[in-house]
Amino acid sequence: MVIPTAQRRLMLAVPNECHPGIAAMQSLARFYTWWPKMDQDINDWVKECQACQENRGQEPESDAGDQDLWLQRFPLSYRNTPHATTGKAPAELFLGHRLPTLLDRLKPDPRNKMEVWKQKVYHDTNVRARSLRQGDEEWVKNKCKPGLQPGVVERRTGKLSYEVLISGQMKRKHDQLRAS
Repeated sequence: MVIPTAQRRLMLAVPNECHPGIAAMQSLARFYTWWPKMDQDINDWVKECQACQENRGQEPESDAGDQDLWLQRFPLSYRNTPHATTGKAPAELFLGHRLPTLLDRLKPDPRNKMEVWKQKVYHDTNVRARSLRQGDEEWVKNKCKPGLQPGVVERRTGKLSYEVLISGQMKRKHDQLRAS
């Protein structure tokens, strides 16, 4: 996913949450995002990050509260960071998939598309196309208030779409008609 210029600094904060260093941060960021000169932006970010510089090559030394927070966040960051040798994250090698992170919300889940497609196929196979004629009186869904109101079909405009006269006004309705 390509990140717009205005959002790049915000995006760099997420993989740098545990201050994993330049290589790990680049690996994490590349898995989710891309933009021109991203590696250079990451190098600059890490050089400017005081915590990264203070903790370079060692675990962070700080008060117990910060240490506890770091210990909570670090395992997820470590397990999702692709290893330089294998190119895969430890969680991916062990579990067969990556652990979900905040960055995963950027990528659409293909399973959701499949579920919508299954629902569409089920609906399409079980729906009966109705053929209404001019002058048919039908109940019409009202989007402004709950319930149905009476209408008269004027003409068909598509497979499930009709122009309907409702309270003296012509409205186009798609699959919102019920037999009276």
